[in-house]
Amino acid sequence: MNFQKNQWWILLGVLSLLSACGNSDLSQTSELGELRILALQVDAPEVNPTVDGSFTVVPVVSDLNGAGRTLNYQIEMCIDPGVSRGASVSCDGDSTRPSARTGSFTLSGPYYTGPVSPQNPGDFDGVVPATILVDRNPIDVYNGVSYLVIVRVSAEDGTEEIAYRRVVATARTELNQNPSLLSVRKEGESVDLLSFPELAVDEELSLIAVLGNGYQEDYSALTLLGEEVSRSELVTVSWYAPQGTFTFLRTDPEGVNRYQKDADSNIAPFLFAVVRDDRGGVGFLSQVVGQ
Repeated sequence: MNFQKNQWWILLGVLSLLSACGNSDLSQTSELGELRILALQVDAPEVNPTVDGSFTVVPVVSDLNGAGRTLNYQIEMCIDPGVSRGASVSCDGDSTRPSARTGSFTLSGPYYTGPVSPQNPGDFDGVVPATILVDRNPIDVYNGVSYLVIVRVSAEDGTEEIAYRRVVATARTELNQNPSLLSVRKEGESVDLLSFPELAVDEELSLIAVLGNGYQEDYSALTLLGEEVSRSELVTVSWYAPQGTFTFLRTDPEGVNRYQKDADSNIAPFLFAVVRDDRGGVGFLSQVVGQ
């Protein structure tokens, strides 16, 4: 019975992780090149809206093939219509939603991959309304109600990427924090990966992601019977690079990934990694190698 319960909560965690963000956030390729939103980080993945429901969204964008072109953004925010239950990723049904915000930005370099800032100050800021928990059942109030953030990034040629993130509103006092990704190291070494090894085509580099202390938080939740239980977050690391291949698209926090570089490439090698927990927490790191 305990084993079945554990399986159930693991399944819930996996479903939550897979549905926490849009199509670009958990992609099926590690190769960087086309316009992509790799992640949406929110500085406060969980909020108690009766205390402070404010948050800021940080889109993590890559557009290597765009060679530093100007990109447009649109950001919308609203009460989640029930995306995890099959509803469309849309704010059209929420008459109380704030107006969509639009602007543009230019990546700082042709190979830039990382966080972007809005053209207009405050465009990426939001507030979860305090009324979101009103008239909700006690389980939802405690476990959380989602506030939806939808980000669209597009180029003049019509290329567009869409991603979404949920900010969880809850009455709990202990709120989720973003995990931190400190560095990438070669397996068995205690120093950061600062020099790109001279690998032959058939050789591999074994990589370890180094996360900050407390990256996997314990938290409490209410079951459907109203019983309080203790859970641990499910945490994964996603890997990206503009050249070469990884053995795994994603690893667990202490897992080893293996990277093989291309035989011929004129792209300056760098690695990009994103750590996610299944409650909306996100951290990321860009690490240049071979410089």
